[in-house]
Amino acid sequence: MKSPFLLSIAVLTLSSLISTVAVAAPSFPKGITILDDQHEGVYSTLWTAYPMTVESYIGAKQNIPSTMLVALTANGKMSEFRGIINVNCDNPRYSRIEGDKDSKSLDEAVADYIIPQQVVNNLARKFCM
Repeated sequence: MKSPFLLSIAVLTLSSLISTVAVAAPSFPKGITILDDQHEGVYSTLWTAYPMTVESYIGAKQNIPSTMLVALTANGKMSEFRGIINVNCDNPRYSRIEGDKDSKSLDEAVADYIIPQQVVNNLARKFCM
């Protein structure tokens, strides 16, 4: 039978190790405001992007994103959008909203009033330059 003293040391060591790992873990990235869209002087919709991953790079030093995934949210009067955007920096017209069953081009999303054109423009400016 193990002594209570050894068991308590093991528990303290384990809890110390877990708290050290929690402190060292990177935090979830803060959102980047893409557009604060004002409506009728009273209401607004805040569009926020959360960079997820760069899928490929271009440039002589391979340091410019070519395609990347960005989580995009809208909170406010005109939209409650939530989606993953595949941002194509080589040709922003080929950027798409990715879904588990289908995807839609950002041009289609603008035409269907899902995402404002200014959000599409700001995504390209923010992540592709």
